[in-house]
Amino acid sequence: MIKNTNKPIISLFVHCYPPAKGGAEFLSSEIKKILDEKFEVHVFTGQGLSLDSYKTFNNFFTDKDNPTIHRLELNFQQQRLANKFLYRPVTKFGILSHLFFGPILKYTQDDLDIIRSSDYLFGIAFPTKAIWDAYRFALDFNKKLFVLPAYHNVSYYNHSPFFQQALNFATKIIFLTSFEKEKLSNNYHISDTQSIINTYCPYSKKQIALQKTKNAKRKYDFSHPTIGYVGQICERKNLYLFDSLLQANFKVIFAGARNNGSSAIEKHFKKYLDSKQLTIIYDFPDKEKEKIFNLMDIFINPSIEESLGIVNFESIYYGTPIIINQESAFISLPSKIPSFNNKLTSDLVSSFSRTQIDIQYSLFKNYNLDSFADNLYINL
Repeated sequence: MIKNTNKPIISLFVHCYPPAKGGAEFLSSEIKKILDEKFEVHVFTGQGLSLDSYKTFNNFFTDKDNPTIHRLELNFQQQRLANKFLYRPVTKFGILSHLFFGPILKYTQDDLDIIRSSDYLFGIAFPTKAIWDAYRFALDFNKKLFVLPAYHNVSYYNHSPFFQQALNFATKIIFLTSFEKEKLSNNYHISDTQSIINTYCPYSKKQIALQKTKNAKRKYDFSHPTIGYVGQICERKNLYLFDSLLQANFKVIFAGARNNGSSAIEKHFKKYLDSKQLTIIYDFPDKEKEKIFNLMDIFINPSIEESLGIVNFESIYYGTPIIINQESAFISLPSKIPSFNNKLTSDLVSSFSRTQIDIQYSLFKNYNLDSFADNLYINL
């Protein structure tokens, strides 16, 4: 159903969409909010809560509240075959990843009519079927294609021939950081004329100014800081690096989404959980986010996987200073944010003060929601 033909139409393709939790899912919903001001934006997505949903066929749902959110039915037969036979070629060689990671969706005639009527198509996130669908429809219907890779630094995304085809065809490729472009260029050909660097920050200039005043009242204990992490609770986020800080008797909090890797984290840190030196807070609502960050004196993000790390901006916004991995994309933003290489040490967390908070908050002069939206519209 086309709601308002007076506006240009954008069809946006992503593998999962909120209430599914994840950086790419959140970014997709935020881009829709921005573009909704001037366009009629239709989202085509699956019914799963995560990519794992399409491998286990669990946690499926439908959402009919918004006529511009199209949660398509999964092609179970094809997805089962892909899950059964493609694990080795995907993880070893990278080929056919769009089928293995899915979702393989069934488009109705109404869906196709909307896509055919669109002025622009957006494919968001790493090599999945959503990117493939955006590319194929753009090719078949002669539409402009915008690709926002939100590229994850994992090996099996590095050799996907279909992804190169999508990049070649794209009118513009929108990178969140120069680091993301550099990493992607190691395995794919990227044209400079196609490339845009547009760093996403979830807060407007007005929000940033108001929150800074609020943060001035926060109290910290930098002499015996509580160390925190917010994100998916799983092995691939490098959470084992917190071992050294726990051994040094720092109190640690993990907060974020539970997934298939969470049980391994709980097992690894069992003695610290039992002694309550480590606390894990799962699946907290968004309205509790500020409260979660206020439990932490210092936020450490050990992950090197994301193309940006929106959670880093969230932590700074709520007044919790951050430490990042030197191999992460966030390091490419001009700043004086403390970082580490392979090992977390007590010395790293012992030199914080309110001065560091002010230095980090100054990032918002250049990175904010207003600037991201302006740059997005300029390139359409």
